[in-house]
Amino acid sequence: MGIAAFGHISVTSERVALSVADMMAHMGQGRSGGAISDVMQQMPAGLVLFAGLLSAVFSAFTFNLPFMLGEELGWRGYLYQATVSWKPQRRVLFTGVVWGLWHAPLILMGHNYPEYPIAGVGLMVVFCTLLAFLFDWSRARSGSVWSACVLHGIINGSAGLFALFVWSGHPLVASPVGVAGFTALVILAMAVFLLDAKYRGTFGHRH
Repeated sequence: MGIAAFGHISVTSERVALSVADMMAHMGQGRSGGAISDVMQQMPAGLVLFAGLLSAVFSAFTFNLPFMLGEELGWRGYLYQATVSWKPQRRVLFTGVVWGLWHAPLILMGHNYPEYPIAGVGLMVVFCTLLAFLFDWSRARSGSVWSACVLHGIINGSAGLFALFVWSGHPLVASPVGVAGFTALVILAMAVFLLDAKYRGTFGHRH
């Protein structure tokens, strides 16, 4: 985008190899990291990205599913049923704020925004509110909490992939839970809203 805060992105084998080497060095595994980096450099970056996304989808339907259910029974289960008579925009905003604040203790401990724990709480509320729209849509259209569980699992399982292809930039911007991620979620939410007339119609419905 030509904006320094967003950092840079490159889907190449060289970039993947550099990212892996950096990660391993930060973990104190510089020597073994070099060997892994050499292997990654021989793999097509597109294949790495595809395999990572495929793995995230598979995990969402298997290993991640019970863990996501533990959280989604609260948000798209109990809370959805408790607010189902509300207009969707009010339900999404309320659920998103509560969901975001629920993460506050973890955020203050350094999760997601390690250098900015205070600002991170507010950003997490924004992130969860944007996600709440997509989760509300999946819950309403499927009539089941399972769809939200799968969506939650895919997001959690694929979020780390960005670190293989993106570097530099401001940590509050160039991140899936930063401004870059918000931008992507807004675009996706707009597409859902415009393309799904049935769900869009519920926003003007009075109970």
